[in-house]
Amino acid sequence: VNARAAKSPPRSPKQRRGVYAPALQTAPGPVRQAQAEVAAQAIADVKAVAANARETMRSERMGSLSRADQSRTRVEAIAQLDAAGHNTWDVRQAEKVARYQDLKVFSESMWGSFFDWKHDGNGTA
Repeated sequence: VNARAAKSPPRSPKQRRGVYAPALQTAPGPVRQAQAEVAAQAIADVKAVAANARETMRSERMGSLSRADQSRTRVEAIAQLDAAGHNTWDVRQAEKVARYQDLKVFSESMWGSFFDWKHDGNGTA
């Protein structure tokens, strides 16, 4: 039996090919339509949240706020966009740049006051 099976020619790809029918689908019923409406509403809500977060980041609105309020607004916008699943890179980058600039201004003013103090100390000695 094994010798006979070994001598039989291999089956061609055409002979191995099967027929596959697509899955049967029913017409969308009221349950599916309700699910589609809920999903569409959820998408609209997420888009509205993202638009609101991006609107708060506009420079015209941010110009009148203090630096602390600007930072708080950016952090809130990041949280809103992240919760909605949107890209937060531009907002996070703006926050990082603003914090770095604040740190740089603070550092420069501290060194400036130190050198002024040292210069005044050397002048009186």
